[in-house]
Amino acid sequence: LRSMMPSVVDADLLEVHRGGMLESAWSELVCFAGIGPGEVLLGGRKLVGLSQRRTRPGLRLQGLVYRSPSTAGIADLLRGDHPDDELVEPATIADLDPSSLANALAVRLP
Repeated sequence: LRSMMPSVVDADLLEVHRGGMLESAWSELVCFAGIGPGEVLLGGRKLVGLSQRRTRPGLRLQGLVYRSPSTAGIADLLRGDHPDDELVEPATIADLDPSSLANALAVRLP
């Protein structure tokens, strides 16, 4: 039975990725499988994904946070095309206290 009390986020488990793009065998198939600059990890799993597109007229920047696991079974959907490596699920905010998450992230930002 899952607790109804949201988890407090330990700032030590949050990381803002400051390096270049890190790709996995799944990166070309699903966006959450790679880790890009500025993305936020919780316990080593992507929590906040970022995407940007630069063109002559402007810039589009978007972000994504998973509220609940929705990626279960994606490997089966890609049957025949998926790599042998295990697909790591992204982190979600389903069981996290929002103010605790915001405070932990503020601690991790310069």
